[in-house]
Amino acid sequence: MPITGERATGEVDSHDNQDGYAVDNNDCSIDAADMSIIDNNSPKTRPLAEPHCTSAVPSPQASSNGVSHSKPKDMLEENALAGEKLIRYEVKNDYTNGNVLEDSQIYVSMYRIVITMKNNQGLANIPLCSLENVESKEDSLLQLNIKDGKIIRLKAANREAALELYKKLTSICTSKRALKDVFANIFRENVRKDGVKLKWIHSSADEVYDINSSLHPLQKEFAHLRLDPAKWRISDANKNFKICESYPEYLIVPTSVSDEQLAELPSGRFMSRFPACVWRHTKSGGLLYRSAQPKITWLGTVNQADINYVEKLAKMNNDEPLVNGASANGSANGACAGQTRNQKMLILDMRSYTAAWANRAKGGGFESSDTYLNTEVEFMSLGNIHNMRYSFSQLRNVVNTPDDPNCLVSLHSTQWHQFVSAILRAAVRCQEAVMSGRTVLVHCSDGWDRTTQIVSLCKLLGDPYYRTFEGFKYLVQREWVEFGHKFQDRNGVLNDDPNEFAPIFLQWLDCVHQLMYQNRTSFEFNRRYLMKLAQHSYSGLFGTFLFNNMKEAKRCSVMYDTDNSSTESDFSAINSMPSMFSVWDYLGRHNPEFHNVLYKVAHSASTLKCSYDLLDIQIWREVYKTSEIESATSPLIVDVASPNTSLTRSHSTTSLNDPHNPHSLHNSHASHTSLTRKCETAAKKVDLMSFMDQDGLTRVPLDEDVYQLFRPETQRDSDVSSVDVEPVTHSTPVKPNARSSAPDNVAYPKNCNGRSPDAGGSPHSNGEIIVK
Repeated sequence: MPITGERATGEVDSHDNQDGYAVDNNDCSIDAADMSIIDNNSPKTRPLAEPHCTSAVPSPQASSNGVSHSKPKDMLEENALAGEKLIRYEVKNDYTNGNVLEDSQIYVSMYRIVITMKNNQGLANIPLCSLENVESKEDSLLQLNIKDGKIIRLKAANREAALELYKKLTSICTSKRALKDVFANIFRENVRKDGVKLKWIHSSADEVYDINSSLHPLQKEFAHLRLDPAKWRISDANKNFKICESYPEYLIVPTSVSDEQLAELPSGRFMSRFPACVWRHTKSGGLLYRSAQPKITWLGTVNQADINYVEKLAKMNNDEPLVNGASANGSANGACAGQTRNQKMLILDMRSYTAAWANRAKGGGFESSDTYLNTEVEFMSLGNIHNMRYSFSQLRNVVNTPDDPNCLVSLHSTQWHQFVSAILRAAVRCQEAVMSGRTVLVHCSDGWDRTTQIVSLCKLLGDPYYRTFEGFKYLVQREWVEFGHKFQDRNGVLNDDPNEFAPIFLQWLDCVHQLMYQNRTSFEFNRRYLMKLAQHSYSGLFGTFLFNNMKEAKRCSVMYDTDNSSTESDFSAINSMPSMFSVWDYLGRHNPEFHNVLYKVAHSASTLKCSYDLLDIQIWREVYKTSEIESATSPLIVDVASPNTSLTRSHSTTSLNDPHNPHSLHNSHASHTSLTRKCETAAKKVDLMSFMDQDGLTRVPLDEDVYQLFRPETQRDSDVSSVDVEPVTHSTPVKPNARSSAPDNVAYPKNCNGRSPDAGGSPHSNGEIIVK
């Protein structure tokens, strides 16, 4: 099919119009699959972000059966990010006048796909990096499966348009993507070039965000854990990742272990991930380590250096006194306070016993008490990445299937909540052991998926510091980014190997969401913060989650400006990429919209309560379920139920003739309920941009605790005189919460975003919420 709207490689502009769109007198045609593959470095070509038409836009003269791009609406252009150009995607044929979708329009940029209803009553933003796959359904229907759990269903104008759109979207989510083409590079470079300071980004464009320098945060963590400098030290033996490529450059190690001895440890563990200290409970003295599985030969031979190192780690807190006379296993047994402990190291293997034995086939396994003396092993039986990938795929279909009478049965069959419950159970076991004063080593097979989940949850459960903005940032940055969780592979950033994809980080955020739901006043940030973190783990707007480890990040100079990159010989040759914004430039204490108004430091418990019972696990609807506004972009035909004319024993003659009875033979209300509801929804006039956040993605809803405190407009006048509220500029009237758990001393903003909450908007970052 001939395509117009982009210049083929080698063609030269005849002239450009005043709007910045190229006008070429010579018709050009390329294959549909190559629409987004334009050489950005060629002086004669331009990227997809800048459309090229055969005539001036917005009225392109496309040939029959061609695909063209016209200028997007001014409304979307005004809200485009720096370096982003939204281009409308059209298909010209004999059956449609350029419209690819029946009642919606679709725009594509280097950052996202934007789908809007023609009457501006619906909006869906899909980052290119978050599109997992596209399914073709019957009757010109397409289903877009998003990596964060949502499903967007589209109704094409006809089969030809559906085919072209399917090819385009499939090319986006399956074609190999170069790291330099991820929008995070383009965004930061254009912000720097324009010299503007974004209000929602904390760092200015001309600052170098050197997040790779982890020494200073680790020094603060060393002081926070109250580690004895006589027994512990910060080692730079892994500088330039000489020992382990997927570990941080700076590690906390015992002073009794030299750097030369550390260099011998990688041969004893998979992926060279030897045990590393990550947390200490300051009251009990319990220590937490993480690693990968040990290397064991077929004959059962184990690396002696690893055995000696584990024995040293097990004795690191044996000379510390017991707290309140607690025994090594945490129970009172009459031991005197101040008595030194003699305990076994607890090794928590996240795999099942069968899976651990199966790893012997590839040279792995687990620690035997006969070889690793003074240790005991517990198997937590957590699923691997393949289990999680399949379970999440099933969950996505269940959550986004409307009016399913068997939804609870279907939800249970996905096993997603069973996996979440098992992860929380393992984290509680780990936290209780550390807080009782024991030394705990956590590992799975490679040590960067299940191990990271449990270790970070354990620290979150036992230490209030990690529930603050600063502490949570350090927790994610240290345990997930610096300790080498494979974000690039697990999130499918480059569309490389689909078998490596798994929503491990998203599942961990789900576990944090469960803790926040059960401990509403213990976190400094709110659930909107978590929702945005879930969005941007797949968005490609920030450089934080684009790499498998810090070595790759440093090689690509993602954390360094091109003029201030590392001078080490191993990395100085690769300085082609500009530095990117970090997700923490957006998510932080400086952004008021992420503050938890119920949080009080004095009321934050040192240990979180955590129920991992299946009945207490909540569906993260705000993240997984497609919102009404996103679903409205494809107003599919609503099935109208036929009137219920069957007689049953429960239907009396009086009820069947009652026009107000929904089962009445004379009542047609039941047969048109769904259709009427859809018409009522479509009748509402809304501001399309009220459903878009400053980061260009779909606005996430208010925190439930805050949102329920708003009253309808009709009830505000009668209540406003009885509410004690501090005066707040641009505030929203207060609606007391009906829930008994909500405090009465919370004043909520009057108009945080310039719109009434009833209009469907969410608070703007300038809104204030005061807790007296």
